[in-house]
Amino acid sequence: MIHMEINVIESLAVKIPIKKGEEIRRYLSYRNILRKDLKIRKQGDYLLLPITNSDEKISFPIVKEKFELHKQKIRSYKDLLTNLGIPLDKFPTSFDIVGDIILMKIPSELTEYRNMIGNALLKVHPHIRSVYNIKPVSGELRTREVEIIAGEDRSITIHKEYGALFHIDIAKTFYSPRLAAERRRIVSLVRDEEVILDMFTGVAPFPVLIAKYANPKKIYAIDKNKEAISFARRNIAINGVEDVVELIQGDARDIRDILLDTKVDRVIMNLPFSAYKFIPYALKVIKPRATIHYYDILREDSLEKRKRELEDISFKYDFNLYFKDVRKIKTYAPREFYIGMDIMAVKKPM
Repeated sequence: MIHMEINVIESLAVKIPIKKGEEIRRYLSYRNILRKDLKIRKQGDYLLLPITNSDEKISFPIVKEKFELHKQKIRSYKDLLTNLGIPLDKFPTSFDIVGDIILMKIPSELTEYRNMIGNALLKVHPHIRSVYNIKPVSGELRTREVEIIAGEDRSITIHKEYGALFHIDIAKTFYSPRLAAERRRIVSLVRDEEVILDMFTGVAPFPVLIAKYANPKKIYAIDKNKEAISFARRNIAINGVEDVVELIQGDARDIRDILLDTKVDRVIMNLPFSAYKFIPYALKVIKPRATIHYYDILREDSLEKRKRELEDISFKYDFNLYFKDVRKIKTYAPREFYIGMDIMAVKKPM
């Protein structure tokens, strides 16, 4: 929380002896003529109580003096933009903080104000060094367009999540701090000696946290994005989990050829919009009974359709799917949600 700079303005005031101060202050406040935006002043043995007008009959001298404005507490960056004449509810409410960088999706109608928005965010969040306007993540490499709007023009930062450190380039790799609680939840589900596959690992937040706080036998982490793999390698090293996590730069479609005869107990599929296309490849490397953590971005009225599609695909590969938990993790857009599904995949009996 910050404070706006101090201003001094002139105002009418009641000049009263200090011993009468509290009594008169209450009276003026009750009559709604005490100026609460100004600080009461002491002048020798007298108090100066700023008032809105002198029409009220008061048996004390009325004077004109200078007063300090009370420091106004700033609770949101929006409080610094009131002079623009734009309703505050038009400005974005949510944004992500990754390390010392803020990521915000600024609506097109506010584009001309983006630098003012960025600078306001810097003032309210003194630990932040850069503010970026961002576009949605797209493609299998999960990258996005970013534009610096305030602060230092650098896209690399270090983010801390549940005691683990992550080197991240917000312009070249995917990382969502909003999934921190979800990653911690997955950690709690992992059983000892499990073999795990993260099919779209990014900078490796799932594998690092699982290896750090659970007891898996092995985690295979694959990603197509070379930049993501470079940062993931650094994150695996600085968190001391190299002996558990095996990093693979490649296409998840080739995972059976990569793992050969290895079968896994648990698969993480965090590729919204496209994860369903990779279900066949996941089914080829799982054990007869395995857990799939599947993530998608869907409208609520499309959820049941997507579940049926996943069941139909799995049926062709001789697996039955049981949806153990389906939940909305976060809102992505109006009427669209980031959905998480915990699915038990069971091989059909021969």
